[in-house]
Parts: sequence; C-alpha cells; structure tokens
Amino acid sequence: MIEPTSGLSEDEVERMVREAERFAAEDRRRAEEVELLNRADNAAYEAERLLRERSDSLPSGLKLQLENQVQALRQSIEQRDINAVRSGLEALERSMDEASRAAAEPVGSTAGFGDQDIPPPDSGAVEGEFREV
Repeated sequence: MIEPTSGLSEDEVERMVREAERFAAEDRRRAEEVELLNRADNAAYEAERLLRERSDSLPSGLKLQLENQVQALRQSIEQRDINAVRSGLEALERSMDEASRAAAEPVGSTAGFGDQDIPPPDSGAVEGEFREV
C-alpha cells in the first residue's frame, strides 16, 4: 500500500494506485518480450558458436539451415517483430538440437555395423600391436 508521506493527497495516491494497476499488464507483456528477445539473441549466439566450432562435423544442409535461421532471427530481433522472433526461435532451437546430435556422432559412425571387421568403439576390444615370439 502506498502511504502519503510525501505530501500527496489521498486522491493523488488513489490515482497513482489505479494507474499502476492499469499498466501492470502492459509492464508484464513488455518484460516477457524483453525476455524473449534475450533468449533469441542468446540462441543465435550459441548457433553461431556451434557453427564456428563444429562446422566440420555438420552436414552441409544443416549448416546452411542454421545460418539462414540465425540471419532471419537476428533480423526479426532488430525489427522487434515478436511473432517472427517467437517462431524463429522455436525453429532454431529444433535445428540446434538436430545439429548437436549430428555433431556428437563420430565421423564414420558405426551405424549399420555388421558387415565390417572393425568392432564398435565401446565393444571392449583393445587396439594395439602384437608380435609372435
């Protein structure tokens, strides 16, 4: 409760309380927008970092998709187009998940292992040299 300690009249205090209540919803909406814009900016930065650091382990189509999504998201952020930011962020997050999985797969993955003579990486086999004595 606001107390009239600064010489404000009771009517002025009531008016200020009504104004604060009236603008509370707008303040919440603006705070949510700022949070969304910050999340989007952070996601774009993380995507750019992933592209710099793990580009060689990503399929070229996925790299291009990420680059395009980052560019579109940055443009939406700059224009403060909240609907475009929201949808662009969702799309970028899905692509980042896909890219993280792709970057985590070892090159020459043993998917489809069976016809090969090479054991899978975690099969317990030890690679080394031997000599007959």
